[in-house]
Amino acid sequence: MEKNKNWFKMPKKDAIFLIGIVLYVLMFFLPWTYEIKILGVSLLAWGGALLFLLAPITGIILTLVNAHTENNQGTRGL
Repeated sequence: MEKNKNWFKMPKKDAIFLIGIVLYVLMFFLPWTYEIKILGVSLLAWGGALLFLLAPITGIILTLVNAHTENNQGTRGL
C-alpha cells in the first residue's frame, strides 16, 4: 500500500490558484499599501476590490476549463 503524505489530493491548477491568491493578498495588504492613493482611494482598497472581482472570475474560468478538458477525455464533467 502506497503511503500518501497528503490527506487529500489537490490538483496542480487548484494549488497554483491558491498560492496566487495568497501572494496577491500578501502583496496588496501589506502596511505600505495604506499610504498609496490612486484617484483618492488607497491601494489597499483597490487591491481588495480587484480581489473581489478577480478571484471568482478566475475560479470559474479554471472550473470551466477543467470541465471542458474532462469532457474531451471521455469522462463526465459538470
